[in-house]
Amino acid sequence: MNRKTFLQQSALLGAGMLASKFSLANSFQSKFPEVRVPLEKRHFSSKAIEDAISEFRKNVKHEELGWLFNNCFPNTLDTTVYDESTASKKLT
Repeated sequence: MNRKTFLQQSALLGAGMLASKFSLANSFQSKFPEVRVPLEKRHFSSKAIEDAISEFRKNVKHEELGWLFNNCFPNTLDTTVYDESTASKKLT
């Protein structure tokens, strides 16, 4: 790579990084948006799953990993498991 190309690419990279820090889009959104299905629209919920999420988020040091776990781990239960229990049988 020649010097001119290196300088051009470095300047573009630096400008992009600077612009991303001052982007207006970042100021209107929370750091990590909640994308999990709202409680009233979930097909199934489990206290054990909610407790596991709380325990994980409490113990993990990386905030983004806790957010990701909260949104992804219970997704199958939230969206595809239906409680079809009857008085005599427990079914999902």
